[in-house]
Amino acid sequence: MHPLNEKTGTVGLRCLVEAPKERVFRAWTDPNELLGWWDNLTEAETDLQKGGAFRLGWKMPGSPKLDVTTGEYREVHPPDRLVCTWSAGGGAETLVAVDFLERQKGTEVMLIHEGLPPGGVTEAYRKGWKEALEGLRKHLKGPS
Repeated sequence: MHPLNEKTGTVGLRCLVEAPKERVFRAWTDPNELLGWWDNLTEAETDLQKGGAFRLGWKMPGSPKLDVTTGEYREVHPPDRLVCTWSAGGGAETLVAVDFLERQKGTEVMLIHEGLPPGGVTEAYRKGWKEALEGLRKHLKGPS
């Protein structure tokens, strides 16, 4: 795992999901699937190809406005890897890389988000990604 690094503004996390990597990759990239596991996400559009764009819209509780994140896919290697730019609310462009690794009990999702401003913003992203990965894990967990 890549730990939180306040100096370089990098967040690295990993999560084991109890599902085949093809299924996890689809949940990460299909707009209808994204709406099923990412908290407060109300809009999702993806053009899943190198150079294709995505747009995610969140309606946060108590907020009258829609928070929008946009980006462009730099690498698309189903079902193994995605790399995309990430710009939240018109802010600076950062880079997100996600690897989907087959494991005995499912798929290990390894995420690195870099180029974040150091300080509180980096910590907020770490918390947000941790919550997102937990939502994905719960969404794809099969019945006991």
